[in-house]
Amino acid sequence: MTRGGADRGGGRKRRVQNFGYDITHGLAASLPVARRYRRRRFPNKKVLTLHRSPPNDSRYNGALRPPPRSSSANMLVPRLILGAAAYLSLAAASLHSAPNGNCSSHDLQVLSCSPESLTTDACCVESPGGLLLLTQLYSKTAGGPENTWTIHGLWNDYCNGSYPSSCDASRNYVDIASTLEEYGQDDLLGYMKEHWRNDPVITTSNGTDEELWEHEWSKHGTCMTTLRPSCYTHYTPELELVQFLHEVVHLHKQLPTQDYLASCGIVPTSNGTYALADIEACFTEATGGYLPHIGCTNGSLSEVWYYHHLAGRVNGGSYVPTNTTYGSNCPKTGIVYPPKPAS
Repeated sequence: MTRGGADRGGGRKRRVQNFGYDITHGLAASLPVARRYRRRRFPNKKVLTLHRSPPNDSRYNGALRPPPRSSSANMLVPRLILGAAAYLSLAAASLHSAPNGNCSSHDLQVLSCSPESLTTDACCVESPGGLLLLTQLYSKTAGGPENTWTIHGLWNDYCNGSYPSSCDASRNYVDIASTLEEYGQDDLLGYMKEHWRNDPVITTSNGTDEELWEHEWSKHGTCMTTLRPSCYTHYTPELELVQFLHEVVHLHKQLPTQDYLASCGIVPTSNGTYALADIEACFTEATGGYLPHIGCTNGSLSEVWYYHHLAGRVNGGSYVPTNTTYGSNCPKTGIVYPPKPAS
């Protein structure tokens, strides 16, 4: 399924807002302690490890996310083993601060798409693109674990359902695998290789899995205002890319689409079909009352887009679920949900 000729398909648009939220925002830390040298690119790249505490929002009723993020969320620390004093000193420097530390605790609690977001520093809240969509796909040909849904991307839409695209060509990064390796993100890269697979029929992004990652970053990630390099007090090359990818994977893990569907008896099968109303009711129940976008390709269930508003920054903020702004393109009955082979 595509939209706007590149990622997404058309559909009836409606604007849905939800301004309830609860957030505890944690800042990250790092100092230029560990370096790995690579002559071709980034000779001074830091080797960092991302640590995250479980998030929390009681509005999900345990269905989408575990309960509130602690203040230690998103800590970025060097991979090498440090003494206690050195480790404590790392916490003094924030990699998520706005320029000159201008994001107040209040700024980081402003919900995107709320009236206040229009007058808050865009380093502190996503604005004007305040709808965050975690998108997943189901493909028999893209691979990935058997009968599981894989990652498509993380998109930021405007509050009316339209969206920006490809906002900064100077940050169209390539060779993402090498960047993740240089930042010490081997586990993240390994997960992406298994769970972020390209199916050009669905994504309309021709090429390899890595080329899909590059496309998703350049088209959507570069439009996220809280990830602009100017919003960091301790910026290193392509750090915002690493944080974007980390958040995509983190959100994907919180949204086990195959489990939601299976809980309603909707499982991959070669011997039957499903009705759209049953699929929609299943998602609404699983998510605590919120309807994602449900997409089909040639009558086969292929995409789910989970919509959120966001308090705080893309990496480490509090994602508050809301309803889709796009109508489904699936038929009302006869929806195919076929088994896929193990990769």
